[in-house]
Amino acid sequence: MLEDIRTKMTRIVQKRKLCDGWKQNYCPFLKAKFD
Repeated sequence: MLEDIRTKMTRIVQKRKLCDGWKQNYCPFLKAKFD
C-alpha cells in the first residue's frame, strides 16, 4: 500500500520536474518567436 503511494508520488514529482524543465527551456524560445 505505502509502496504504491510512494511510487505514484515519485512519478508525479518526475513529471512536474519534466514540465518545469520544458517550460524553462521552451517558454523564452516561444516568446522570442512570437514577439
